Amino acid sequence: MRQDVLLARDQIDNFFAEIAGSAVHACGLGQAPEELVERHAEQGSVCLPCVDAHEERDVRFMLEGFFDPFQLAAEKRVPASQRMMRQTLRHTYLLASIHLALSCGKRLPPLIYAIMSDSGAVRHLAMIMDGNRRWAKAQGMPAVEGHRAGYNKMKQVGDWCLARGIEIVTVYAFSTENWKRSETEVGFLMSLLEHALEKELNYFTDRQIRLRILGRRDGFSSTILSLIDKAEEATKHFEKMTFAICLGYGGRAEIVDAVKEIVAEGMQSEMIDEQSIAKRLYWPNMPDPDLIVRTSGEQRLSGFLLWQSAYSELYWIDKNWPALEEADLQAALDEFSTRQRRYGA
Repeated sequence: MRQDVLLARDQIDNFFAEIAGSAVHACGLGQAPEELVERHAEQGSVCLPCVDAHEERDVRFMLEGFFDPFQLAAEKRVPASQRMMRQTLRHTYLLASIHLALSCGKRLPPLIYAIMSDSGAVRHLAMIMDGNRRWAKAQGMPAVEGHRAGYNKMKQVGDWCLARGIEIVTVYAFSTENWKRSETEVGFLMSLLEHALEKELNYFTDRQIRLRILGRRDGFSSTILSLIDKAEEATKHFEKMTFAICLGYGGRAEIVDAVKEIVAEGMQSEMIDEQSIAKRLYWPNMPDPDLIVRTSGEQRLSGFLLWQSAYSELYWIDKNWPALEEADLQAALDEFSTRQRRYGA
């Protein structure tokens, strides 16, 4: 098993301890899942089976990828006829516990998805938010309304990722090429950005999300630059998730800027290596994205994270960005879990 999965066991221990000690309605372990669902449906409440010491061990075994019903049955001397029932109960308790954690706003351990899958979890998800204007056109709306809907979708996707324990989300919001768009469209995007940074910073502070803005600062007003600095400063201590927004960003521009910095420092050519460039990018030594998702059906990176995406998995979604649904995100994560990442080995 991968080392990072082994290191996550203490997080799983804490997770189950919190679930077992949670002040919610408990129900008995001896009842079948359908009985629990029926009883709680009548009461109009959400069922959370508490996990006792014995079932806790079984669930953890299943989570860690060691689950073998025959082995557990032998160890507990459970008759073979009861193996399937016990497996079903364990699965039910696991799903109910996760459901409770999410419904209470709790964050799952970041590696819980890695433990449920040998292929590992998505720790860094990068998204190309494409298709705002096409979505608006299809709805008979002006392009700016597509951008407004796209902004709201970005916040919604942030919540979906936070609930799944994803540590970093990076979105491609405004490229260096986007400055070439019409004055009306660029003006609207700038006003939307200013509103978001000034009036809706609580989206990040309430959720304890760190905000980072990546890209060239050329072209942005002094007001927006000041708001960016204030927003990054106000959220720099948050650790639940990092949300990076690429503004005035281009992958080639980022590499060029890093090289210019190296030249300005007078570094000798024999001293330059990959690390020399990586630590001079907009986010020095950013963890490479595990998965890059692009909406709208286009299948290209368009200059997004060119340095960092060398070994990223790519996933394309036919829907335009404002039409993205949570099931689409989950499908991308599920697909990622089936891929084998060998990094050239």
